[in-house]
Amino acid sequence: METTAVKAQRLLEEIANLRNRTKQEPPVGYLDVAGWAKHFGLQRSQTRRHLNQLVKAGKLKSVRLRREVKGRITMITFYG
Repeated sequence: METTAVKAQRLLEEIANLRNRTKQEPPVGYLDVAGWAKHFGLQRSQTRRHLNQLVKAGKLKSVRLRREVKGRITMITFYG
């Protein structure tokens, strides 16, 4: 017979496994807006505008992936 503490610990481990499975890695060569901003030496807002223009022109591809940011799982766009 399991105690309540053991059941709670098992449940927390299952939740942690689900969270770890939701995190996805970007393809090789893809960077987020902050990475491209550092690469170009521009502000993030300027970089985002340029990247979106390139995506609309068909010269760049974008992928939205789940990432954990400050303890929350969010969708982040990677460009490559």
